Amino acid sequence: MTALTTIVIARDEAARIDACLASVEGLGEALVVDTGSTDATAAVARGRGARVIAIPWRGFVDARRRGLAACETPWVLMLDADERADAALREAIARAVGGEGGLAQGYRIRRRTRFLGREMRHGAWGRDRPLRLFRRDAAHYADRAVHEHAEVRGPTAELPGTIEHLGDASWGDYMRKLNRYTTLQAMDDARTARRGAAIQMVARPPLIFLRDYVLKLGCLDGWPGFLLAAGSSFSQFTRWAKRWEIQHETNRAT
Repeated sequence: MTALTTIVIARDEAARIDACLASVEGLGEALVVDTGSTDATAAVARGRGARVIAIPWRGFVDARRRGLAACETPWVLMLDADERADAALREAIARAVGGEGGLAQGYRIRRRTRFLGREMRHGAWGRDRPLRLFRRDAAHYADRAVHEHAEVRGPTAELPGTIEHLGDASWGDYMRKLNRYTTLQAMDDARTARRGAAIQMVARPPLIFLRDYVLKLGCLDGWPGFLLAAGSSFSQFTRWAKRWEIQHETNRAT
């Protein structure tokens, strides 16, 4: 019986999904959850041996939950189409799902991200260790508009090896994603009744920049490190400005 399914949430990723699936070939099954592609994503994935299910887009959490519901293996590895597992990680995953992982119900994995062509070794992304490998029956995804992650019941550990993340190749790509994500975050904040948008809008951006660029040594990553710290700061400003706008419009309507 196959022990592992790799789940990839994808939309219009024909150019990148083949390399993603190739990096986990031989580890078990692969399931691509297509959320509305208009390119050859599904055909490329099937050509690599993956099973593909098509669903309407209802958010990241819904897509991941439906992916979990569609697989039957005891272990799940979550990857994005712009991520690849290196050789050391493949070996570690094979050992973990083969019964050598002890009592761990989930595993954190080092993710190495490239931003504007440079690997981010410091700053906000320098110590990124997302939980991506886990037992299917021990995990769930809480309601979050963005930055969703699996929550696992039971002990977790860290695997050797690395997820290689291509990240944003241009500032324009980063800003388009920032605009989309901050809108979702502001709506999430409004849904959970988080207030104090004006204070957060003023206080958080400089603190985020100080944390990422100085305290976390983003300054050692050159200009991409500076731009990432500045972008993270601006992301916080934009998120809370949008939250203030929602709050202002709601107050004006009542």
